[in-house]
Amino acid sequence: GFLFTRCGDFHHRPGQADTLHVDLWWRGQNIALDAGTYSYNAPDPWNNGLASTSCHNTVTVDDQDQMERVGKFLWLPWLHGRVRHSQAFPIQRLAYWEGEQDGYMRLSAPVVYRRGMVQLPEDHWIVVDVLQSKALHAYRLHLLLADMPYVWGSNQLRMGTQEGPYLLQVLASKGGVGTICRADVDSLRGWQAPFYNQREPAIAVEFKVTEDAAWFVTGFGPGEWEMVRKGDVLHVNYCRRKIRIDLNFHERDSGTLVTGVEMETTGGPCE
Repeated sequence: GFLFTRCGDFHHRPGQADTLHVDLWWRGQNIALDAGTYSYNAPDPWNNGLASTSCHNTVTVDDQDQMERVGKFLWLPWLHGRVRHSQAFPIQRLAYWEGEQDGYMRLSAPVVYRRGMVQLPEDHWIVVDVLQSKALHAYRLHLLLADMPYVWGSNQLRMGTQEGPYLLQVLASKGGVGTICRADVDSLRGWQAPFYNQREPAIAVEFKVTEDAAWFVTGFGPGEWEMVRKGDVLHVNYCRRKIRIDLNFHERDSGTLVTGVEMETTGGPCE
């Protein structure tokens, strides 16, 4: 499996407002996916609507795009993405990456948005989002997922893939409430366009929090596993592994969002 993100400066006119969006693949299946484009000339909301930030796997602030749409094919001002940290430990099959984007610094009450991603053994991933401001904002984490049989709980989505069961879990600050939707007939929510002028159902999960500063922790992985946060420590348990992830959500400019990862193996390899 693999996960990738978009984080950088633009050298050409951006087609979509999608910085810090993530795609995730497992055993040839696109689990967390990009919505695509659909059409540039369809009636609203389909007239290039999937290019908006709200349709991507990232966090929006106050229902605004990362950049303002100026005409059909222009976004202004161009935001800047920056990689804060990147480190891999191939022998342990661990890696950590962290980036940030400044698209919401243009707001009257600016917001700093940082995203960290932890690679764990056996194709498990942890995505950490931290947004900080001096005023209240409405933060919305959106995840677009492949259209598969699923069971939805309060903060968990169990998917039945062709390669076996897969679990998504989200933790949010101050009890953020999660909802799920498939192919909403009245909006763009829960749709993907794998080809131009063709749209198909997808599963859309979102979590909303209203605070001055907020965080989301999203875990992806096959099989049965659990993720529990206790203070500044995230515990991830699966497949006879106990993993401790130390978090740093408080200091805006000090260090990384993830400050350490410790792994204990309690048995043999996973089946």
